[in-house]
Amino acid sequence: MVEIGNVFNKADELDWTIARIPVLVDRKDGNYAAGYIGDGITAPLLSRPLFAKFVFDEVDAAVWVHKRPLVSLV
Repeated sequence: MVEIGNVFNKADELDWTIARIPVLVDRKDGNYAAGYIGDGITAPLLSRPLFAKFVFDEVDAAVWVHKRPLVSLV
């Protein structure tokens, strides 16, 4: 995993985001949060539909370009 990150770090012309995901669950309610491990915002669970929402939101907003956020349930 570290080597994959190193490859992306060298790709300056490429916009990338490595989304880290915790345990996926089948819930359909709630909201997601993106942050970093241990920041007090993220949690150990994420629903599949909310992960898909994060991916589409990130494509539109590009908030996490060149970063590796943890995406989880709020």
